[in-house]
Amino acid sequence: MGETNSKDIPEPEFTVFIIDDTRINIDLLVGIFRDDYDIMVAKNGRDALKRVAIGKPDIILLDIMMPDMDGYEVCRCIKANPDTANIPIIFISAMNEAADKTKGFSLGAVDYITKPFNATEVKARIQTHLAFSRMRVALEEKSCALEDSIKHLKKTQTQLVESEKMAALGTLVAGVAHEINTPLGNNIMLITSLLDVLDSCKKRVASKQLTKSDLTEFLDMFEQHATMALEASNRIVKLIFSFKKVSVGFSDQAGHFNVRQAIEDTVLVLQDQLNMGHHQVEIEGGEVVVNSFCEDFQSIISTLISNAIEHGFRGLRNRRIRIVCEFDQECLKMTCADNGVGIQAQDVEQLFEPFFTTQRSTMTGLGLHIVFNLISHNFKGSITCHSVVDEGTQFVLELPMRSTQ
Repeated sequence: MGETNSKDIPEPEFTVFIIDDTRINIDLLVGIFRDDYDIMVAKNGRDALKRVAIGKPDIILLDIMMPDMDGYEVCRCIKANPDTANIPIIFISAMNEAADKTKGFSLGAVDYITKPFNATEVKARIQTHLAFSRMRVALEEKSCALEDSIKHLKKTQTQLVESEKMAALGTLVAGVAHEINTPLGNNIMLITSLLDVLDSCKKRVASKQLTKSDLTEFLDMFEQHATMALEASNRIVKLIFSFKKVSVGFSDQAGHFNVRQAIEDTVLVLQDQLNMGHHQVEIEGGEVVVNSFCEDFQSIISTLISNAIEHGFRGLRNRRIRIVCEFDQECLKMTCADNGVGIQAQDVEQLFEPFFTTQRSTMTGLGLHIVFNLISHNFKGSITCHSVVDEGTQFVLELPMRSTQ
């Protein structure tokens, strides 16, 4: 048998802080959790308050009957400190009167376990509250990111109004609120539902009516709601990412790159999507090295191709996308055309407006607006769209670029 490399053993993700003045209780709890968590221990309230401020554990198991400072007072002090107020506290005590439990919950505890306890149940409760705490932290981070994004949009108002297209800041901010309202509302509804279930569990604990089947049902419901909330949060993150691109673009540093190679690399990244829909991409020309913004250029190509995949070929089998590049002095003229279903004339007029999409359920409606911003503001170029229903769509780009050849 070979020796186990300590580097292969993952570090515990969470820290459990055990506060109890009885050695046998500490040893028992440490034995339950040491294989899964980092452990902190304190034997009295004053030492616990010093350690919690430094160690910042993820959850606290707190005894009530301790000398000098009882568990209730320790809980009150922890909750009064903004730096530690959000740490979940579980009372674990031999005091099992309803009044004791009610007092614990009124001080901010998330749970109350009576001694003697079942090790499996204690582990399950710890896992539940750690998962709930982690989801709360993740949602707070997403909310902060959303607030920062909105602040950034407001801050850039002066620059946005300098051009006709970017003068639509009001529409943009309204669109932010509209697009994010649904996933954010879903998160609020899910969290509210979880809090209701948690409150119900607390009442069952207080009345000694919580059964193993109740706990299992709660854990299943928690997992389902947490998964849905995470999906909604990821949707918010994607929207924030798009909004940032709308407001500032991705103006990377200019550098030398081969135009055709940049297009081919972008097509390669999208190859799985192209293969799934049996799309064919043809590239003509572009064998020229330029000094410009490669990442922005590839972002434009990616969006145009992805847009064709999403919208261009509904119900068609012969799916071709053709990209043609011509270099004229210091300007790259490029067309990206498909032989798809085409676009209605009234839709072509709105194509580059923010949040316009024919597939509201799946798309943000920001892709072509981002392309417009990149081309007009970063490249100082232009893009137009020509489309005929049942014949296809063609985008024509003129991008000022300086050849190095």
